[in-house]
Amino acid sequence: MSKKEKRAFESQMVRLMKHILKILIQPYKITRSWINSIRDARHQIELLRQKYPFLKNKNWLAEKWNRFFQKAKKEVEQETGEKCDVENLSEEEVFEKDYSSKLDKEDK
Repeated sequence: MSKKEKRAFESQMVRLMKHILKILIQPYKITRSWINSIRDARHQIELLRQKYPFLKNKNWLAEKWNRFFQKAKKEVEQETGEKCDVENLSEEEVFEKDYSSKLDKEDK
């Protein structure tokens, strides 16, 4: 796998984590755009994982996880102007949790 594909994977992971962090620190600002970005990033990550099975390697992902998270956290703080007190995200929060229910509550 080339550096280009690794950068693409990192970019999608950071984008995914950023929108999840935004929902966690600014639930009152949740938008459909954030939910759609989470869905799209998950889809793009899955496509990359299908094409490059190496990306499914739990050990490799565990080594990179904190780097992705710290980058996302820094970008969220810069974009929102708020301190992000979230210390980490689980794989379940990143890859499986449905955040659209938070949007539904905000819409009502």
